[in-house]
Amino acid sequence: MDDVRVGLVGLGRFGRLHARALQQLPGCRLEAVCDADPSLLERCADDCSVPGRYPDVESMLDHAAIDAVDIVSGETAHGAQATLALKAGKAVFVEKPLATRLDEAEAIGALAAETGLPVSVGNISRFDPRYIFLRREAEAGRFGRVVLVSAKRAFSRAWFAGFGSRVHPVFESMVHDLDLALWYLPARVERVYAQAVSSDADAADVPDVLTATLTAADGSLVVLQSAWLAPDAAPVNLPGPPATAFELWGTIDAQLEVAGTSQTARVNVLGDGLTVWSDEHARSPDVSLWPDVHGRVGGALREELSHWLDCVRAGTPSAIVPLEDGVMAVRIADAIVRSAETDAPVELISDDSEPWAASR
Repeated sequence: MDDVRVGLVGLGRFGRLHARALQQLPGCRLEAVCDADPSLLERCADDCSVPGRYPDVESMLDHAAIDAVDIVSGETAHGAQATLALKAGKAVFVEKPLATRLDEAEAIGALAAETGLPVSVGNISRFDPRYIFLRREAEAGRFGRVVLVSAKRAFSRAWFAGFGSRVHPVFESMVHDLDLALWYLPARVERVYAQAVSSDADAADVPDVLTATLTAADGSLVVLQSAWLAPDAAPVNLPGPPATAFELWGTIDAQLEVAGTSQTARVNVLGDGLTVWSDEHARSPDVSLWPDVHGRVGGALREELSHWLDCVRAGTPSAIVPLEDGVMAVRIADAIVRSAETDAPVELISDDSEPWAASR
């Protein structure tokens, strides 16, 4: 296979960013776009000169000449749409999370094993040089035995009403650090305890504060914290255009630490050395994720999608973002939701006979 013909599902902010990145990647042809909003559909298709325009996934799969599907829709739709694409014989990229229902995630794992089609989950941090460095340190044994992975992720308070409250925070914000913990831990997670709270007692359908402690088989711990409480005056690191190609303004205050018996290491996304001050704002633009590089989408997003296209061409699963980790992340996320609802720990019982089961 030379050029990979891609159909893109979901044309919100991130979907439009994906469209721009795919259009610029060598060996990729963005053949079709899909969204239920007619105005978004026409605008994105016109901007990217895409011939195929479809209101739903089924019609795109039935009529578009594509090899692969890139799913950037709402989180709750991921599982069903990825399943449809696999059943139609298409390779899949699906933004995190793989699904919000465990049965859907496990079904996707089984389908991928049955069909041999590559499925990649959009865990973009695995393509961020900062987190890659920690992975290489762990692989080289420089941490000794990893004893603790701790992470916090605070999002702009103003974002919660816009998109944060549409799904449980374990699937929107905490999933980033949950995936990284799976990347760094040498042993399987066996026990989960979580607590959640809403900072607004009148709007408690979806909590905006979540903590989780995971215990691995070797006794190592993971402590995760997610909060949608960064105030308007927090330093802005997603400054929107023209500094980046992403159409969102606000703050992601993320910190992660890996502690081992031989060394510790920390990533702080607000402390990368680039700062801009004005009379209105203090900005610390993140230039690792999807920077505008002379009119081209660069950074981790470009590397992530390029890697997926390489997997599609080769017809092989990703060694960087193995599907079993995506399924396991949903299994742990499901346990986090149940633990927070019952205020009780949840034990994870694994079955290594499952075709997608993690090797750890």
